[in-house]
Amino acid sequence: MDSGGRAAKTHMARAKAYFQRHEVLRAVEEIAAALFVVQGGTVTGPDKLAVESALREMVALLNRTDELKACFPKGIAYKPGFEKPLHSALVQMVRLVRQAQERETYTQTLERKQKLDKLLGYGRKLLEAGKVQDADGAFQEAADLYVDEHSLFRLMGEACLAAKQPRMASKYLKRAVKVERNPKLSATLLVRSLEESGNIPAARKLEAEFGLK
Repeated sequence: MDSGGRAAKTHMARAKAYFQRHEVLRAVEEIAAALFVVQGGTVTGPDKLAVESALREMVALLNRTDELKACFPKGIAYKPGFEKPLHSALVQMVRLVRQAQERETYTQTLERKQKLDKLLGYGRKLLEAGKVQDADGAFQEAADLYVDEHSLFRLMGEACLAAKQPRMASKYLKRAVKVERNPKLSATLLVRSLEESGNIPAARKLEAEFGLK
């Protein structure tokens, strides 16, 4: 077996394995890699026949996938000697699908942040209306959406303190201290919430830990 034949067959074996694991794009990338090798003219004899057979099989499978149909509604075909256009088509498919995935990820992130902001605002309004349990529920839902919005817990803690709910404030400010890169402000607020809750020993301990006095 020559090196070109070995490489192409390896790519096709990987493509089949990825496809069986429903990793369509990775399968496409391996098929494109095999086509690139075949274009070089280094795949000959029995290896060439084996690779061509594998390519036909995988292209037929790809034509059934939503990923390929989204890019090529009429499907694609493999013909020996026409590896270059198929390679270009598959590379284009990978690029288009990846771009669509990135757009979807951005949209999902934006929707999450917008929902988080709404919940934070809603919780504040509930606190102002004296609906403490409902406000806590809104804040908890916002906390469940947390990914990297490090100021979220401090903002919730501040709202609780403003509404004279120090115990509730402590719950969120403790999380703020854990996630913020520079938690000194949140630690100061947490000391205040602990004091207002009557937990003076914990307040003094926190002051010492963060060098607040």
